[in-house]
Amino acid sequence: MSRERNVADVAPRSRTWRNVCLALIVGAIGGYTLRSPSHAIAGQLAGAECPEPSTDVRSPAPSAAPIVLTAAAPALRAPARENEDQELAHRQGRSRELMLVLQSRVGLAKLLPHATSPEAVANEVETYLQGWTDAVTRGAPELVDELAAELEQRMCAPHVEDGELVVLAQAVTRMPELANARGLDCLLARPTEDYVLWTALEAWDSNAARLPPSAMLRQVELRATDERTLSRLRFMRAADERAVEPPEQ
Repeated sequence: MSRERNVADVAPRSRTWRNVCLALIVGAIGGYTLRSPSHAIAGQLAGAECPEPSTDVRSPAPSAAPIVLTAAAPALRAPARENEDQELAHRQGRSRELMLVLQSRVGLAKLLPHATSPEAVANEVETYLQGWTDAVTRGAPELVDELAAELEQRMCAPHVEDGELVVLAQAVTRMPELANARGLDCLLARPTEDYVLWTALEAWDSNAARLPPSAMLRQVELRATDERTLSRLRFMRAADERAVEPPEQ
């Protein structure tokens, strides 16, 4: 197989990835932008870029910085097993880059003077998150499994700020394919009844049919005292009861 043919095979996928990358970085999908960015934030956004798709199929090019995404493809002339491993590494790399883009957007939202709570940060990212999930669904559906693993890792990682955790839970609500029982359990295990926990309960409820029973959810039910937690649990139980009701004759 010639190098020219290899490059031709790789180019369409690289162009598609670069289009998704660019749209996500500048928040251009359907006008998904921060509602009130400062000049400093706008400058940071303007400095983000995606490189041109690589035509070198011999090896992936490393990213120069966390916000810069690359689009190199794995070698196409390797044995079948090696191709599979390279394709997996390629999908994992793209998924990490998508997570970095979302994390960067959360970081920019936190710079806004009024974004002083996890809820306020999530509100600022809300419309961008809609564009992010739409872009993955339409432009990179093959990354769902690897991206779900990235979300799980972030949800369970120590020292992740509450605003980002809320955004991740909302991403799972918006895109059920990303739902991961272990990741949501990590949020449900938090000892405090706060906005992160409430968002995690909503994410679990929206994906209840897809997820196995959760012992951690049972622990939340036993220890809950805040009315905002209790009201969400009541709503979830009512939904479960409706789901098992026999159909009317």
